[in-house]
Amino acid sequence: MVLICLAAPVKNMAYSIPLWWKAISNFDYPKKNIHIVLAENDSIDSAPELLSQIKKKHEEEYGSFKIFNLNFGMHHVRFWEERSGESDLWKFVKAWLFIHNDIFIQYAKDHDCKYILEIHPDVELPANTIKSFLNVYEKFDNASYVSAPVNRRGTSDYAVFKLVKVSIPKPHRIFGDAFNETETLRWMPVWQEFAEDVYEGLQSVGNWMIPTELNDKHRFTYHPDDINISYQVKARREGYIEYLDARIRGKHHDRPKT
Repeated sequence: MVLICLAAPVKNMAYSIPLWWKAISNFDYPKKNIHIVLAENDSIDSAPELLSQIKKKHEEEYGSFKIFNLNFGMHHVRFWEERSGESDLWKFVKAWLFIHNDIFIQYAKDHDCKYILEIHPDVELPANTIKSFLNVYEKFDNASYVSAPVNRRGTSDYAVFKLVKVSIPKPHRIFGDAFNETETLRWMPVWQEFAEDVYEGLQSVGNWMIPTELNDKHRFTYHPDDINISYQVKARREGYIEYLDARIRGKHHDRPKT
């Protein structure tokens, strides 16, 4: 059976980690075929302790279980998207590139995992997620990225996007020559009802499955919108495309108000 690398970046997610882990532990897939790698970074809440407790209690059930505790000097930023100024943006991008390229992809390769399944700790997915995503890859040999629609903070609206081509002025105001594309893709929200089906060219947020070999070939790089798109731009040039698996639905957990 296919080996899966289940990965997650974790920063101050103590409020949602128990629900996230409960969903993962209920996945209808052999646990010994799942290799878990978590990148905890700069947390100032109880997230590191919660992850350690989970690992201590459950690591023997899985193929492997590794937690990286990292320090990118962003303790002053409570959540990833709460950035102030270009200095924080650079730290954010460099941190995510390191987590995805140097930790997640490498861990998947080291454990012979065919796919990397990333689920952020504020997203809860149903038990049949892995089997459903794998079914998409079985049906569509040009799939580069499979995700499930996720509701928007307790509402009935789902965070779904399509990628559209846009022109990029050079050099980029922040990334400069690190981002040297004149044309790229950017997210555009999609507002529609989704039947229980698979949709080509759409994607959601907070969860995705990517083929390890393809992701290793087209690693994440600098991008004005999101580092994920840098991978998708390169994959599309080879005829690959994203798929939205709307046969399953994800649930987003609100962060506590401060």
